[in-house]
Amino acid sequence: MKKIICLIFFVLNCFPVFAFALVNINTASSEELDTLPEIGPATATKIITYRTTTPFLVIEDIMKVSGIKEATFAKIKDLITVGDVSGGGTSGSTDDNDDTTSTSTATTTSNTTTTSYSSGGGGGGALSTHSDPESLTDYDPANPKIGAGRTRLAIVKTPVNFFASNDSRSDWNESSFIWTFGDGAVASGKKVSHAYEFSGNYNVVLNAKTNNNLSAVSRTTINVVEPELKISEVNPKLGFVEIENFGNSEKNINGWILKTASSTYIFPTDTIISKQSKIKFSTKNLGLVLAPVGDRVSLLSGDGTEFGRLAVAGNINNIKIKELKQKLNLLKQKLSEINNEEADGGVVAIAEPVILSEEKREKIVEQNLVSPKQTDATSTDIVINKPKGWLSNVVERIF
Repeated sequence: MKKIICLIFFVLNCFPVFAFALVNINTASSEELDTLPEIGPATATKIITYRTTTPFLVIEDIMKVSGIKEATFAKIKDLITVGDVSGGGTSGSTDDNDDTTSTSTATTTSNTTTTSYSSGGGGGGALSTHSDPESLTDYDPANPKIGAGRTRLAIVKTPVNFFASNDSRSDWNESSFIWTFGDGAVASGKKVSHAYEFSGNYNVVLNAKTNNNLSAVSRTTINVVEPELKISEVNPKLGFVEIENFGNSEKNINGWILKTASSTYIFPTDTIISKQSKIKFSTKNLGLVLAPVGDRVSLLSGDGTEFGRLAVAGNINNIKIKELKQKLNLLKQKLSEINNEEADGGVVAIAEPVILSEEKREKIVEQNLVSPKQTDATSTDIVINKPKGWLSNVVERIF
């Protein structure tokens, strides 16, 4: 037994490389990083996030990650490596305006990493004896990164806010952030706003440069749809204005306007109405003043285009009643004229020839319902005088 223990001790001392494998902080997974002393899941995530934009060039760079101080580094420095940061050859970034290529060479000896750089397409540089503890470098070889934001949904004539994100480099030239919105419009700056006049799917492209003339580009898309909005109800008694979205997508009415004869309200950012739904907005919250008689509420886009108008609910009935009263007065007047004509003995008749027997003819004549038709001496034709009904007279005179 004693011989076996001695053998194991001998192997571990003579061949320490087999005792454990160094953790490559440029490629290790979250679980692998979590095995290091004082590196939990949260810190492992920070390490991975940091290296996506700025690879670790030497193991000391891990102290640039938030939460990792010298005390933690002292415990893990013998357990970590940065690996071959050159990626097996040359690496760098090129664009239409910059053909400069950065190369890097890394050499790992035991647990200490030394990295040297050269620019202009040359090979690995020599080790430096400079006194500063920082690595020798011409410029940061990491490519600059920017983002134009996620895919968006918007409605026509409504402002859309765009904000450019970028990595932690300190040499960004903010005036070089140029947005093209896909509809012919262009704007500059990290934060811009744009409203589309027509519906469609637009490609938005963001270009930017650093002060060192390194370029970056990003793009996103925005789907612009028709408003499909209307004012469905206005009720001053209950104190609300109801807006209906009758489209098949949600609508953000940021910057839209409700307007009455004496007040105006502008909807704030991210006022969203779900598809195929109605929302009642309290006039108290909106600060809208609704006149009791004759007022109208209009729905306008941010540029003042009207997309709907509705009368105050209480006034609709008043208007209809007034119109009906006018029509009834006209009808009464016509009926009065008809009654006056009948009182004056006026008779309106429709002549319809009929043939009756002599006996029936005499009885009808006696009752003054008919008059003989004097076509010839032997004719038995008569005309029955049928007075028109009052409804026929009303229709004739009004229509």
